[in-house]
Amino acid sequence: MKIDLSKINLNLLIALDALLKEKHVTNAGKRLNLTQSAMSNLLKQLRELFKDKLFVRGHASSIIPTSFALTLEPRLTEAIEKINLIFQEPEIIKPESIKASITIGLSDYTECVLFPKLIKKIMQVAPGVNITVKHVNYIKNKHIFDHEGIDLAIGIYAKIPDTLIAQQLFIENAVCLGSKKNPILRKPINAKTFTHVKQLAIQFFEYKEELLTESVITNLGLKRQAIVTHPHALSAPYILSDTDLISVTLERLAKQFVKRFPLTYQPISFFSATYPVCMVWHPKDKNDVIHKWVRDIVFSVAKTIE
Repeated sequence: MKIDLSKINLNLLIALDALLKEKHVTNAGKRLNLTQSAMSNLLKQLRELFKDKLFVRGHASSIIPTSFALTLEPRLTEAIEKINLIFQEPEIIKPESIKASITIGLSDYTECVLFPKLIKKIMQVAPGVNITVKHVNYIKNKHIFDHEGIDLAIGIYAKIPDTLIAQQLFIENAVCLGSKKNPILRKPINAKTFTHVKQLAIQFFEYKEELLTESVITNLGLKRQAIVTHPHALSAPYILSDTDLISVTLERLAKQFVKRFPLTYQPISFFSATYPVCMVWHPKDKNDVIHKWVRDIVFSVAKTIE
């Protein structure tokens, strides 16, 4: 017998289960916090649904299941157990047993500052997780999640669509980076110096107007001499090491560069520019167990980055 489930009140299955267990209409009603009349009404609906009496009168108000009702009992118990599983809290996963592939969208900045520690942590606790990285400097819409296979994006984004979920990891500061030999970088950069020195402008975002400090500079009535505009932050130390150019970059990235190149950096004295580093994901993955585990790992690693 095939039944259209959309036309059935699934509470009838709970009622039938109670009747089979109690074999008494009143007691089954008490089990479900229902009156005897409400329970009797449910039994009437069950009889119409299954086209069987299901129960006959027994001794002292008890009811006796029919042969057909007894055949339903094991299947009913299994069905209710499976339905209950749907509403149970997801089982706590063991990282070492995870077998999954994750695609993360990273900017140049997060590739350098966050990803090395992130991949080290994942390799330590969940060696069965495979990570693919795609370059993502900005997020226009949900397309990268819907059609480009990105599971999680991490970076500094000028705009994050309202249709996505974002969580802030930490705040970044803007600083001026350049060669150790550059006399301009012997003290914090003031407004006069900033407007006269030639610069390498790293286009972290999609549009020039969204460059680091650009809106602040414009609001102050200043203008920088950006003689080189480049889309990749990781090429900056190679350019700056052999020129007198300076570049506005992010402090944690600057700290990475000065460890490996003959560079130095200074704060910008005439304004303070801060930028939130966020991880962004699609709402469809909000409650996915593996996805949530990855987000928790990213958040914990981000807290260790000074």
